[in-house]
Amino acid sequence: MAATELTVVDAPAGYEAVITSTPADPGFVAGDPTNGNSFRCTGKELLLVYNDSGDAYTITVASAPASRTARNGPITNASIPAGSVRAFQIFPRDGWEVGGLVTVTPEDDHLQLAVVRFPIQAQG
Repeated sequence: MAATELTVVDAPAGYEAVITSTPADPGFVAGDPTNGNSFRCTGKELLLVYNDSGDAYTITVASAPASRTARNGPITNASIPAGSVRAFQIFPRDGWEVGGLVTVTPEDDHLQLAVVRFPIQAQG
C-alpha cells in the first residue's frame, strides 16, 4: 500500500520590512502506523511530530543514499515523549527523497504529524 501523503503548509516569508503575513497553522494529522506517511520533498520541509498520548512512541524516517556524502542511514526509532512536540531537520532532497517523497513511519496514530515548507533552500 502507498503511504498516506501529508499536506505541506508553507511557512510565512521572512525578512519583510513590515510583518504582514499570518503565522502558519501546521495542521497536525494522525500518523498512519499501518501504511506510513509521506510528503513531497523540495529540500525545504521541516517535519513536526506531536505525541498527544500519555505514552512515549517512536517514529522512523526512511533515507536514500546521499550522493555527495555517501551517508545512507534512516532516522530510526526516534522517541517522542508523552505530550511532547519534536521538530526534525529540514530534509534535503539528496539523501532523503525517493521518487520525490520522504517517507515517515509512526509507531502509533497518537503521533500527530505536520510538515512546514520554508522559503529557503536547506543546506546539505
